[in-house]
Amino acid sequence: MVRWLAAPSFFLVAAAYQDTVPIVAWSSKSSHDLSAVSSRPNPYSSPADLFHQLLQDNDICNFDVVIIADQPGLSAADLRTSSYLATQLSTATSSLQIPYLPSSSDNEPKAFESFKEGIVEKCGSERKEIPLSSRSGSRSLFIDGLKQVLGINMPPLDTLDGKQRRDIFMQSQSQLENAIKEQTASFSSHLVIYTSSHSARSELDKVESLHSLPIHADVAEAINSTLPTGSLFQRYQFFTPALLAGFFVGFIILLPILMLGVYAIASIQTPSRMDSVGSRTVSLDKKNQ
Repeated sequence: MVRWLAAPSFFLVAAAYQDTVPIVAWSSKSSHDLSAVSSRPNPYSSPADLFHQLLQDNDICNFDVVIIADQPGLSAADLRTSSYLATQLSTATSSLQIPYLPSSSDNEPKAFESFKEGIVEKCGSERKEIPLSSRSGSRSLFIDGLKQVLGINMPPLDTLDGKQRRDIFMQSQSQLENAIKEQTASFSSHLVIYTSSHSARSELDKVESLHSLPIHADVAEAINSTLPTGSLFQRYQFFTPALLAGFFVGFIILLPILMLGVYAIASIQTPSRMDSVGSRTVSLDKKNQ
């Protein structure tokens, strides 16, 4: 099985790595760039840094088609549930896996755009964008003798959680598989890069964003109009049933029991010893005998 996609439950903690994105790539023939990236000892600082490295050599121009799939909000925990990706990475001639690559959501869309345009300029390729659909796939864009850069825009996951997130992800995986099969069938070689242009947001960020939303004037006026008027005791309820029950239990039941216990402990006295001088003398005589 693949190293981190098929790893045990250790990678369930991937959601804890905020501001990171996973990147996986595989190719139909040997790629020097993918091998060099995989063996690099120092991690990359951002996806833009990785894309720059891939554009350094002409290796990326050796492929007839380069497919770049972008799914905003994608995390390593999502990828480890995909059997399709596990199969592709384990059977590909060359592959790349980076589960936690530091990401800045403000800069990554620009890095994606620059990377695609860089391939077009470097390799003389034609660029096209392919939206995923509910159908079995999309029409092949093969043009004899012309290299292609195909961008696949996948449904975002950054606003989804739980079962809905899993369902959307698994549906998009099926659509991605069909699209890749359709587009690579007519080309002799291909390179697929699957990653995210936006990192998954943390729960704290979601809460903070909700609190930072401005309240419309009409809503604020409606809220203020519902406030009660009158004295302080008319505007607020100080003695709720729960508070009264707490007072009853504390002062009527627990306090008398506590006072009774303290009184019982205080009434305990140690017995006094009154040993006469004569009795002590008799005991000494008995010991001497």
